[in-house]
Amino acid sequence: MTASRLSTGGSAIDRSRPIRFSFDGATVHGYAGDTIASALLAGDVAVVGRSFKYHRPRGIWGAGVEEPNALVDIGGLRAAPNTRATTEPARDGLVAKSVNATPTALADRNAFLDHFARFIPAAFYYKTFMWPDWHRFEPRIRAMAGLGKVDADWTSPGTADQINHHCDVLVVGAGPAGLAAARLMSGAGQSVVLVDDQLRAGGSLGHRAAEIDGKPAAVWIEETVAELASAGHLILPSTTAFGIYDHNLVGLNQRHLDGRPDTLWRVRPRRIVLATGAIERPLPFANNDLPGIMSADAALAYLRRHAVLVGRRIVVATNNDSAYEVAGALAEAGTDVTLVDIRREGIPAAPANVRRIRGRALASASGKLRVVGVTLDDGSRLDVDCVLVSGGWTPTIHLFGQARGKLAWSEPRAAFLPGDPVDGIAVAGAAAGAVSLSDVFAGASTAVASLGQTKAALPRSTGPEATDGILPAWPMPGSKGRIWIDYQNDVTVKDVELAASENFVSVEHLKRYTTLGMATDQGKTSNLTGQALMAGITGRTVPEVGTTTYRPPFTPVPLASFAGARVGELMAPVRRLPLENVHRVSGAVFQEYGGWLRPAHYGGSADAERSIADEARRARQSVALFDGSTLGKIEVIGPQAAAFVDFLYYNTMSTLKPGRCRYGFMLSENGVVFDDGVLVRLDEHRFVVSCSSSHVAAVHARLEEWRQDRFGRGAVYITTPHQTWRR
Repeated sequence: MTASRLSTGGSAIDRSRPIRFSFDGATVHGYAGDTIASALLAGDVAVVGRSFKYHRPRGIWGAGVEEPNALVDIGGLRAAPNTRATTEPARDGLVAKSVNATPTALADRNAFLDHFARFIPAAFYYKTFMWPDWHRFEPRIRAMAGLGKVDADWTSPGTADQINHHCDVLVVGAGPAGLAAARLMSGAGQSVVLVDDQLRAGGSLGHRAAEIDGKPAAVWIEETVAELASAGHLILPSTTAFGIYDHNLVGLNQRHLDGRPDTLWRVRPRRIVLATGAIERPLPFANNDLPGIMSADAALAYLRRHAVLVGRRIVVATNNDSAYEVAGALAEAGTDVTLVDIRREGIPAAPANVRRIRGRALASASGKLRVVGVTLDDGSRLDVDCVLVSGGWTPTIHLFGQARGKLAWSEPRAAFLPGDPVDGIAVAGAAAGAVSLSDVFAGASTAVASLGQTKAALPRSTGPEATDGILPAWPMPGSKGRIWIDYQNDVTVKDVELAASENFVSVEHLKRYTTLGMATDQGKTSNLTGQALMAGITGRTVPEVGTTTYRPPFTPVPLASFAGARVGELMAPVRRLPLENVHRVSGAVFQEYGGWLRPAHYGGSADAERSIADEARRARQSVALFDGSTLGKIEVIGPQAAAFVDFLYYNTMSTLKPGRCRYGFMLSENGVVFDDGVLVRLDEHRFVVSCSSSHVAAVHARLEEWRQDRFGRGAVYITTPHQTWRR
């Protein structure tokens, strides 16, 4: 690969602001607006990391959150391990280091492990290290596991903010579908929050050719964003919706470019529009993991956003129409492009100055630290310095799945699409399977209408329209060579075949047996390919194999964001008794019990044993006073209060007479004792739950959870009075 920076172009970069940073000790030059990945590509840095198990060289694959290879540890103001180079802005003075490599990605001394790959296939550690004792091997295996390293000298840049927000509509994704949906909702008088994980709105319009309402796409984007902002709607760039939870709670992680910690948003919208786009898939061929083999769409993004030419002699391999624009743009930029299309019929015209080979597929790639050639399935060879692949598009339906949405297999799209609708959630754009811009806008209107809003005037695509025409190209059982499914976790076709031979044919078992899709990218480029391969091995269809469970977070979220202000003393604040001064006057020696500062004994700390024995004797011989102010006192009130406490406690509480108390205990959902204590009944519809001192917050949360789930607020009301209850 002979990547370089063009002298003109690049919508995302500011050439008047050059920057310089280091990667693995070497200086890298770039411009403001570059990501670490785009600057590395412009500097022709091919090897950016090493794979998890075999330490094979890895290059940049994508241009966004789907990136499986280019992970870096970042030092300095915004120190963070395992950061995607494709999403992290390049900054002047930044220090980045490749992960899973010693001392550098280019010269990793653990690269020898790849020579022993045949002895360490999927699940080898389950079988190899059981004798004579797993614990003899465990320390060394665990030392080699993991990717990035936490900097021991790292200091927190401050407390992460947490913001609670309500709105009528949350639109996730500021591509063409999201912008259109947000504008339609705004026109209907709805308050809108628009979030996108990119710094600039536009999505695919940032690098794909389009014209809208007779204007360049960039102008339409700018006008739409300005219109939404002037109407008072909240627009959050560099913000990822990482999870949908119960009752439409959506977690957002907002990244800041000035060194501040990320901000955690908890948004409760009335309705949600998911316009999350789609992710390009790899193609299966031997050695398809070499540096210099990357997503075709990513190469187009680097060209048009960052003016980076990813190679000079390029093969573009595809099974669908989307790669044709890539091939044409690269040829126009002056590269030697060969387009290899596995389809023979029904394909677009070849772009100008592009050589096309129809009805052929890549059989293998060759090279060591970067790709230098490819062999086609007819045995012919092409010398290249870069291979761009487009194996189709996988809709990003993770959030829909988290909301318990069911998926439906689409044969024309060779992908899972959202199935039966989920109340209050609509999916639009490429995430719903739309391909052309006209279909994207029409789908946005339909999505808005499904949420109860009247259809309004739509933007019109007046420029080139994308087409699909995909011919599925899944890995074939019994293929020769090492064909990689999961780049980061080193899962190959043979690993999936091994799992099937040992009866791990369930998609969830396949995931855990091979670690397919368990890397930091969570299988964004590998899951569907692995599922299709398992279908071929077992004689099933892809929908019969199914998908694994979609779980949050969609992308990693810093722990500091979840902690918020709960750091230092606020993480576990010392709780003090109302009678602390009285206890101290009586000579109490305090210790911490369940987060409370409570008397351990009286009489000073000189002879604790004697003091404790003396207290016990006096309690037996005369009288003792117990300070129970730390115990929980949670009131349960309402017409269904008796039924509610019966549901919560293992023993029956509704038969308790007013003015009496009864000991009881609660069980967790798996039958383990959660807490015990005394329940007091004050009258027919009023109880006081007394729980352990250290469990008050947990018990209160448990009561609220089940009240919300099974009982309405009109039936049961829960409160924790600050004063001590007295009878």
